[in-house]
Amino acid sequence: MLRSKTGVSSALLAGAVLVCSCAHTGPAALPPQRFTAAADKPPAFSHAERKAEILAAREKLDALVSARFAKAKLPGLAVGLVLDRELIWSAGLGTRKIGEQQPVSAGTVFRIGSVTKLFTGLALLALRDEGLLRLDDPVARFLPEIARVVYPSADSPRIAIRHLVTHTSGLPRVGKLDYAERQTGMTEAQVLAGLDDLALSSAPGTKTEYSNLAMGLAGLVIERAAHAPVRALISRRILGPLGMAHTVWTAADVPAGALATGYREAGGSFSPAEPWRFGAVAAMGGLYSSLADLARFAGFELAAWPP
Repeated sequence: MLRSKTGVSSALLAGAVLVCSCAHTGPAALPPQRFTAAADKPPAFSHAERKAEILAAREKLDALVSARFAKAKLPGLAVGLVLDRELIWSAGLGTRKIGEQQPVSAGTVFRIGSVTKLFTGLALLALRDEGLLRLDDPVARFLPEIARVVYPSADSPRIAIRHLVTHTSGLPRVGKLDYAERQTGMTEAQVLAGLDDLALSSAPGTKTEYSNLAMGLAGLVIERAAHAPVRALISRRILGPLGMAHTVWTAADVPAGALATGYREAGGSFSPAEPWRFGAVAAMGGLYSSLADLARFAGFELAAWPP
């Protein structure tokens, strides 16, 4: 029995709180979110003013890029500047192939490697908007094979799709992926077999660790959620609508005379490098593209803000 003068009232209050807690059927409704409206923050300059200011510095831009290119001693380089959705300045330096006069331009096609991951992430957002998946869905909903990995602790949360694309899954950079020395791409079965007894380096959501494996698995999630090959889906849903006609998945699809040779550098000299063939994990780095096409993509992304 509570003996203080406030004991009875305290006990009654505690009982009332307990009753209220028991009767509560769900979380209280949250107040609506507020967002910055485009009109609230007008741009400091108009498009025309900004464009004119940048183009007035064209000679300085050319000189800066030329100096950096000479210092880096690269075979070839394409660089550009996108304002809003327009490629307003670009420069091509060097050659597409060492020893030959093949000037680089905005239309030169390079293997873009991990920039492919941006397109994979955008494809996932498109499927989310269609209701085919949620970013916080467990990956096992689409890839039950991921249950073969070993979590670091009993209370580790399951790997979610969001973890794959934010590099917080705990999956290693490469794991058992074997693509660097292959003449043919990996199959889905080979990729998923590499998950057997694969130990996570951290509990999902607790640490950032860049992972090609995770983004490769994100591509497989897309395929199972959309019931379509990830390459075809990205081409149809992103590349086509943006007019990225020179962005392709294989070197054979690059227009004649447009492909830049890839090189490895060692001791100041360059040797031609065979492109990796990713096969089932092409979503992590398989695209080829040009500066002109990537400018279209950059412009599309820039147009996302203001919302």
